[in-house]
Amino acid sequence: MLISLSAIVCETGPVASAADWWAIAAAIAEGAVLANIAWMQRRSLEELDVGRLRLRYSPRPAIHVGDSLGQGLRLAPAIVHDREGSCIDLSCYCAALSRLRGRPDTRVEFRIDPLNQRGHALVVGSDFEFDPMISLINAGKPKEKS
Repeated sequence: MLISLSAIVCETGPVASAADWWAIAAAIAEGAVLANIAWMQRRSLEELDVGRLRLRYSPRPAIHVGDSLGQGLRLAPAIVHDREGSCIDLSCYCAALSRLRGRPDTRVEFRIDPLNQRGHALVVGSDFEFDPMISLINAGKPKEKS
């Protein structure tokens, strides 16, 4: 299932500011987290572990949504099937797993990457911040000898 983040946002009508757009994006991400939880609750959490599945970060190209470009949002069944996802896909997936493992304060938060000025999704809680993309990229690197 592919949900177009921009298509949903565009359906809201004119958005007054960038802050409004990011607030709407955060609400959509929360919906994806809840949808992932609903699907994950009927499965073994061990089987859904990111490391066990060997998930990969995979940026997806923009998709055309009317007159603009956007990026779709994959939910847990597609992530598990394809073993990959973008930063928002993986952040929603990891936030859902974190909540199911007892961290109810976990949410997806967006930041602007200062290098490329694009939005980036992270998993955050009251006392932690986790970037699934960085974690997965580093998982494939050989460990340095000490």
